[in-house]
Amino acid sequence: MDEDYAHDRAGWSSLLATLVTTDGAIVLSTLQRRYPDADAGQLAAWGKSIDILQEDGNVVIKDHPPAAHHGSILEYELPREGGRRPDVILLQDAAVLVVEFKNKQRVHLGDIDQVAAYARDLREYHSECHGIPVIPILLYLGRPTRIETDGVILTTPGQFASLVLKLAKKYASNPPKLALEPWLKGRYEPLPGIVQAARLLFERQPLPFIRRAQSAGIPQTVDHIIELCEEARVNQSRKLILLKGVPCAGKTLVGLQAVHNERLNEWLPDDRQHLNPASFLSGNGPLVAVLQDALKNRTFVQDMHRYIREYAVNTKAVLPHERFIIFDEAQRAWTAGKVENFYGKKGIKVNQSEPELLIRLTQRMPEGCVILALIGTGQEIHTGEESGIEGWIDAIADSGKPGEWTIHAPPSITANYVFKGIAVSEGDRLDLDMTLRSHAAEKLHEWVNGLLDEPGRLEGELQDIAMDLRAASYPILLTRELNWAKEYARMRFEGEKNRRYGLLASSKARNLQEHGVDNRFDRFFETAKWFNAEPDHKKSCCQLDKPAQEFHCQGLELDLPIVCWGNDVWWDDGWKIKKGRKNSLVRDPEQFRRNTYRVLLTRGREGVVIFVPPDDERMDAIAKKLIRCGAATLQSRRSQISEVA
Repeated sequence: MDEDYAHDRAGWSSLLATLVTTDGAIVLSTLQRRYPDADAGQLAAWGKSIDILQEDGNVVIKDHPPAAHHGSILEYELPREGGRRPDVILLQDAAVLVVEFKNKQRVHLGDIDQVAAYARDLREYHSECHGIPVIPILLYLGRPTRIETDGVILTTPGQFASLVLKLAKKYASNPPKLALEPWLKGRYEPLPGIVQAARLLFERQPLPFIRRAQSAGIPQTVDHIIELCEEARVNQSRKLILLKGVPCAGKTLVGLQAVHNERLNEWLPDDRQHLNPASFLSGNGPLVAVLQDALKNRTFVQDMHRYIREYAVNTKAVLPHERFIIFDEAQRAWTAGKVENFYGKKGIKVNQSEPELLIRLTQRMPEGCVILALIGTGQEIHTGEESGIEGWIDAIADSGKPGEWTIHAPPSITANYVFKGIAVSEGDRLDLDMTLRSHAAEKLHEWVNGLLDEPGRLEGELQDIAMDLRAASYPILLTRELNWAKEYARMRFEGEKNRRYGLLASSKARNLQEHGVDNRFDRFFETAKWFNAEPDHKKSCCQLDKPAQEFHCQGLELDLPIVCWGNDVWWDDGWKIKKGRKNSLVRDPEQFRRNTYRVLLTRGREGVVIFVPPDDERMDAIAKKLIRCGAATLQSRRSQISEVA
């Protein structure tokens, strides 16, 4: 990051001594030039915070002269975070103070979680904060009776100077560990969401350097896949690459990087260099719709079912130009029964699975080909999605030319499947076992899997995981009042216009409509607008009026989902499901229902709120189970804050 760009991230940056001696009007006008869209309310808030900082900063410097050389940063825009800006960052000798000013008499739970999240992200993603205490502080106008809650220090204008002074002396260091200029030039390395990553790759920009991606070996995995593609091109051979990963390990990120790698261009003749030799295909319709809408492009990511219908079902069609095909969520490929059922309704007779159709299509390509199958686990929620990895092995074994293929797979797959004489090559790079989200997100999947799949697991263990999540500023919250959940979401992201929060609900729940959650099937539901539209758009998720179902949100994320738990799954010494019509294409309906809630509960980047309606004993049992497993009620947290402030 160059110096001008680094300073451009801050509305104001200087030594504390400079801040307290500069005319407040000059500081305010500097902020206004940096953020010209600030309204009158924002300008008034800035004016008040500048007055407090200058008055209390003078007190701190007078009592502790080294504080004159501390750094002060106002309205620092977190890189690649959609305009998120902590109000004030104070760089002491060996600690970073993150201060949010709230011009209100009472503290809201969302205010506390907001400043805690700023501190967490700086601690985790900013290179100059690694190994340094990052302390969240909430300054408001009330009179707290206790100074700290959930790791956030609460203070008022009358107490702020003494608090900053106390911390300055506690974290005094000679020489100082922090300095203003190096901090401003430090790297900030958050993991981009799937839409943001797609935008960068679509615009031919490099993805940001992400420490966790580097340590997880993502670049080496991409290189390994491209090397296998080059080998297939040179030898005109056929390869099926099985890339397995835990949830949020970066499988889709790897796929998007690989499919647009320039080294693949040699696979095309000179007269077709304007085409892409690879294609990223997904059977996840909502994901495709959201990405195509965000990018305003229909070829960067394509619909798998449409691709197979156009090129594989229609055997007389001209071969596609792609020789490298990526199949996202390949373990969910349609079985022969699902394909037959789908096309039978259209009067087309097809009795092959999607893997069979794709394998037979690629066998017609004389130049060789590679299929990269991205393999996840535990989120099959559609009928005809349970054939898994065996479906791909069977497709090659029954293709008539299995000797032309090599399957490349990680040890966790080669050790557990029978490959029926097909050549197999084992590769450690094809097992992504580290989530790229924060450590909190990794813990979330452990909590959700323990909740849904291990009814005998000690609830105390899940409580400990939930407490770890809360300490990492990733709350799991429960409420019986939907309005409380909505209020929390709005306050939590107040002033952060690029944040997304919304209602999620199971398609099979039948008791939510009476509580204001209309989860009935809606053929006009626009998933792309729900995720992408501005918060004030009537179809935006942030309107909190129309829920997305599991089919709409799988593979996508919200900053905060409000999961509306319905009466299709309840607790009675184990999870029970509401019986529906029998479907011959579904092997395990109970697993499907659990997977539905697994999808819904794991969509959040910043936390999750669970709304359990106050209906009957079944709903009460669900709420009690969630609380025993560590979910904190919004009511109890609100009560704690009322005691504090």
